[in-house]
Amino acid sequence: AAWGGRWTSTTAADIARDAVELHEDRRGWERARATGFDLVEALFPAERNLGAVRDAIEGLFGASEREGCDTVLDESRREDFTGAALWHHSVRSTEYFSRWIEMKETGGESGTPAAVESEEEEEEEE
Repeated sequence: AAWGGRWTSTTAADIARDAVELHEDRRGWERARATGFDLVEALFPAERNLGAVRDAIEGLFGASEREGCDTVLDESRREDFTGAALWHHSVRSTEYFSRWIEMKETGGESGTPAAVESEEEEEEEE
């Protein structure tokens, strides 16, 4: 199967121009779309790949030999430092963003323990 697109653009400007052209050419879009589906079916047939995908998923739920890990998935997650760091920072970012929204809406302190203690100290001083 041949490539589904018509172009071999390599710069951002050329890719953008070609994308707009393809967007405006309905027949060209339908041909490229159909060719794309044919390509995926030819290069990644379900019959050939489904077994490998199923084996990989089932392998993740097998018993782990590592102490403190029930499954291979638990073991993999424990070893994934980058994923854990990204997850941690994503959660912290969400926390700080929600604090910012709260402070913006109330015009004051957030409801964090440090802010509550600060408010209580100010009330005691008065």
